[in-house]
Amino acid sequence: MSKPETGGDNRIKTKTGETFIAATQRPDGTWRKPRRVKEGYVPPEEQPKYKCPAAVEVEKETTVSSGPKYPVGWSPLELKQMAENAQRKKTDQVRLPVAASMASNAPITPQDHINKKLLNLRKKLNDIEKLQTKAESGETKLELNQQQKIERKPEIEAEIDKLTKELEEL
Repeated sequence: MSKPETGGDNRIKTKTGETFIAATQRPDGTWRKPRRVKEGYVPPEEQPKYKCPAAVEVEKETTVSSGPKYPVGWSPLELKQMAENAQRKKTDQVRLPVAASMASNAPITPQDHINKKLLNLRKKLNDIEKLQTKAESGETKLELNQQQKIERKPEIEAEIDKLTKELEEL
């Protein structure tokens, strides 16, 4: 069985039971708005392709137990091989609808995304301060990666300032 693809959108179900497609950031830095969707919504790109009635009839005829019809000059063996190849291609291209994930703290709006990044950066800053107090007290000798982490403190502080300003602009 092939692995189902996600349609590229992240669905989030809130505590109130509403389902959202979360806000996402475009390559140019602007934000798409979060969209509320109904339960069971399937985006157009994931819906099955339309088949004209004639194509449906042809499929029915080839699957009927009375035997498949095939063009003059083709052997039943060639038809069987073509049918197997077509079936393999169909199973590879199956796209199932995306299920909403239950997450109470998942970011939905651009402000939520920025707040989440700020929280992570503040955690990193807190870890750096703990490492600095260890180094100053002389308890243990810091390893190379710990020293590098301490050296990144100004970068993290600058990133926090940048995100704070961006949050105020929204």
